[in-house]
Amino acid sequence: MMQPSFKETLIGHVPEALAEQFRERGYSLRFIGWGMLGLPVHEVRKLPRPQPAGKVA
Repeated sequence: MMQPSFKETLIGHVPEALAEQFRERGYSLRFIGWGMLGLPVHEVRKLPRPQPAGKVA
């Protein structure tokens, strides 16, 4: 069964330490452009957990 993916938008500077914490917790952080006020905009997504080998969903 597919679960809906988590996706949020983050506006503003993201320090590298915070980005690393996102990655450690299973999220991807991707720069998607600049906002109207000149601030960076990032997309944060929860990465799907890998299925154990041999297991069928």
